[in-house]
Amino acid sequence: MNLFNLNTTFYNELARLDKSCGYAAFREKYMTFPPPGPLPSPPNQYGNVSGCDLWDAVDAAATLVNPCFDVYQVATTCPTLFDPLGYPGSFPFVPDGFNMYVFFSLFLFLLPPLPIPNALRPASS
Repeated sequence: MNLFNLNTTFYNELARLDKSCGYAAFREKYMTFPPPGPLPSPPNQYGNVSGCDLWDAVDAAATLVNPCFDVYQVATTCPTLFDPLGYPGSFPFVPDGFNMYVFFSLFLFLLPPLPIPNALRPASS
């Protein structure tokens, strides 16, 4: 509960939606061992049931509390770590003034040429 730093009201709403959207009953029936049979599709598999999209609700709430929230590393906090590829996590981030193309062009320009053994060099005419 403390990892996301969300308030109790939000957690209570998630618990209510968990029951009303059928997620709790699905877990109780099918997430057991041994399973009762083949696993059916979960409730709201395609996100078409209004009010039952808990993934986006949690993602939006966690991002409000922590603007640097990353779904792949939920313990990540600000400041956002820099990644020259522009995606340090689950959202794009490039600091002001950084030009990715200049960075990689300079990087490639400064690399020494790769040593190619004479046996692999093309024959000169």
